[in-house]
Amino acid sequence: MAYTKDANGNYKRTVRCGYCYEIGHNRSSCPAKKQMHKDNIANYEKILKNEDLTVLDRQHNERLLANHKKQLDKANNRGKNRKCSYCSEPGHTRRTCAHRKADMKAFVKECLEVRKQFADRMISTGFGVGCLGYRGDYYGENEELTIVERISWDKISHFTKHDGPHAWTDVVFSRSLAPAKYYPNGQLWSSLLPIEVSKLDDEPSRINEKMAFRIVSPVDTYIPDDFLTEEGALRAAEACEEFKHERPFHYRK
Repeated sequence: MAYTKDANGNYKRTVRCGYCYEIGHNRSSCPAKKQMHKDNIANYEKILKNEDLTVLDRQHNERLLANHKKQLDKANNRGKNRKCSYCSEPGHTRRTCAHRKADMKAFVKECLEVRKQFADRMISTGFGVGCLGYRGDYYGENEELTIVERISWDKISHFTKHDGPHAWTDVVFSRSLAPAKYYPNGQLWSSLLPIEVSKLDDEPSRINEKMAFRIVSPVDTYIPDDFLTEEGALRAAEACEEFKHERPFHYRK
């Protein structure tokens, strides 16, 4: 690892070659190392032209020549056969993948449409930080009053609708008002979005609705400034597991 200064005098991290110790490249793409292989190839080809070499010397030099040719070919073709870990197509990486960028753009568009509906429902139901309610539990029998401390805004998207592929994602974190044995300040619990917020249509839920937070005492809802912006939706796309692995089938059209 090495550092260089940019035009503004700021330090910028870069790589240092383990072969020539220059900065800006590594030993796999080192020009000096490639030239070394070329020089050795020319040298061994010249040696092999000598007809007086013993059998052992000739075999030894042929092995060295073949090794340098192999290493030079590997360096020259480095990255040409590499495939993108997202779309599996050759010639680029996940970071520069056009398919991934297009898929994330489509995600952002749909995310914003649903977030607008979520925001409207949060405001109308009074759901937000400071809201009192019952945490979600599997059987829906919990009557322990909690207060919402935090909402994972970046995880809220069209995927966390009641019928979305990530509907089971806990995004509401509420703390018990009553102290517990090991939690003198109250235990922190996680829940799904309230059904009044996440259920946008009459489609069957993918979730056990009893796992959702239940509103008891609403508040004046605060929506973060970037929740309804492309920048905020892009963060949701970057945090989404869909774009961290191989391209999902529903994007392969």
